[in-house]
Amino acid sequence: MNLRRFLWQLIGIRPWTYVVDASLTLAVWVLFLVPAYVVQQFFQSLARRSDNTGIFQLLAILVVAQVARMVVGMAVIWTDTTWQRSVGAQLQSHMFEHVLGHAVPDELPNTSGEAVSRFREDVDLTTTFLSWTSLLDVIGAGVFAVVAVIIMLRINTMITLVVFVPLTVVVVVAKRATPRLQSYRKSNREATGAVTSFIAEMFAAVQTIQVVSAEQDVLARFGKVNDKRRRATVLDVVFSTALNGVFGNIVEIGTGIILLLAAHAMKDGSFTVGDFALFVYFLTWITQLTGRAGRLLTGYKQVAVSVQRMDRLRCGISAQLRCDCSPAQKLPDYMKENWTLDVEGLSYRFPETDKGIENVNLHISPKNIVVVTGSMGSGKTTLIRALLGLVVASAGSVRWNGQLVTDPAGFFVPSRVAYTPQMPRLFSDTLQSNILLGAEERGDRLRQAVSLAALDSDLEEFPRGLATIVGPNGATLSGGQVHRAAMARMYMRQAQLYILDDPTSALDSATETLLCERIVTVRNEGASFLIISSSPKVLELADEVILLSHGYETAHGTLSDVLARSSEMQRLWAGQSPSIGLHGLEPKRPIHEGIPAS
Repeated sequence: MNLRRFLWQLIGIRPWTYVVDASLTLAVWVLFLVPAYVVQQFFQSLARRSDNTGIFQLLAILVVAQVARMVVGMAVIWTDTTWQRSVGAQLQSHMFEHVLGHAVPDELPNTSGEAVSRFREDVDLTTTFLSWTSLLDVIGAGVFAVVAVIIMLRINTMITLVVFVPLTVVVVVAKRATPRLQSYRKSNREATGAVTSFIAEMFAAVQTIQVVSAEQDVLARFGKVNDKRRRATVLDVVFSTALNGVFGNIVEIGTGIILLLAAHAMKDGSFTVGDFALFVYFLTWITQLTGRAGRLLTGYKQVAVSVQRMDRLRCGISAQLRCDCSPAQKLPDYMKENWTLDVEGLSYRFPETDKGIENVNLHISPKNIVVVTGSMGSGKTTLIRALLGLVVASAGSVRWNGQLVTDPAGFFVPSRVAYTPQMPRLFSDTLQSNILLGAEERGDRLRQAVSLAALDSDLEEFPRGLATIVGPNGATLSGGQVHRAAMARMYMRQAQLYILDDPTSALDSATETLLCERIVTVRNEGASFLIISSSPKVLELADEVILLSHGYETAHGTLSDVLARSSEMQRLWAGQSPSIGLHGLEPKRPIHEGIPAS
């Protein structure tokens, strides 16, 4: 990864805003030259004992320059903040795009706090480095210094050359300190992420902690994690501050040497009073440039750590940034009568356990309900995850309308596919916000989604209805309500294919029956379903049943066919439905036969 090229790409996201920002910052530094001229002319005027007219003119120039600098400075703050926030949001959106659409678990941080640290601290540090408080400030100070040095060389060459000695020392010290500085910064970021993650998990498990009376143990653990962060932060801050102190002391020593040389020059008459005043004014800013340059080099090394952390999360973010700040385009409507999903030989094995799926085939067309069943650990959820690209399949092909899908994670999105996982997550927000999740509420679509998820009757129990706050990960809801809220979120997307992972496991019989009826209603409207379930009520809906065992497809066909040919399916059916006889291997009459099409 080329850090300088990456920073250049960041500037290119909003180049004209950055150009204006840089120009205004440079203007502020150019205005700092005005007081130098005023000071020189003022003391020259005193030395010549001229009248007060020129002095008042100089004061007027100084006042106008100061007012202009204040106005330009305010414009710099506004422009720079706009650029930082816009570019930071764009950088975060690229990271989110990868995490939500393309990432596989192995690429993600181990904790949510670590991810938050990369999204927040690392992004802020990177954009701040390019801002008027860091890079642009040093560039502006550098331009100021060039002009000042040209003027100073005309006054005294020897003293001017001495100015650059502290800068050389700063560069050498910063270079030698780089490895330790990067190590301390990395440890600090990781420790901060661990604390953030622990706090999030602690709030999400408040009730569990209270039930098992583990408050003291949790607080003790929090103290240990926080103490680790304290040590890492102290090392990082102390070392960075020590470096800045070294830079500052070097500047002060250099300033003392320069002033001694200037005093000697005044004795031999080569300096006028005005020249000395001008020289001292320039010295203050030029010697500060060495400290600024040292802090910039330190910041550059810290940015390198942050960009590496973001790059690991994004898996090549430095190569993916593009100068496009326009909002994402809405997907076109793909709802067609004739479409097919064909999966051939799909395989995936977890490297740690060698469990997974092997050579699974699947075919779905409009108005189909396909149910994948099997015992626990047979690979049902893995099949769905491999199909959707949540894990990278090791073999097999996935085709949509006969076209090979090379990026399933980016392709299987609404309005093609909508998905409710086995363990859905809700945000600590209102139930309505969790269902919409950014979607527009058009007409009665929200009400329909809630009804299709069989959640409408539950709303009567909530005093605030859809405005109910669900708590961290739906803590105020039952397991079945959490799952159905996620299903309502899925139905809001109006997809061609709905994928459900064990949708009825936490439901009572009546609610399960109602949910199955709603699935048939959606199917009759033209959508299809791929469902993971061992529930008899769900199995009876299936046009095709696929039986998995130890990751292999052992049977497929209608429910009656699979029951007739598979002893394992018979055991599953008997275990789920002890009241149903297996002599004729005939399942109950499909529930959808009694439901009118809508």
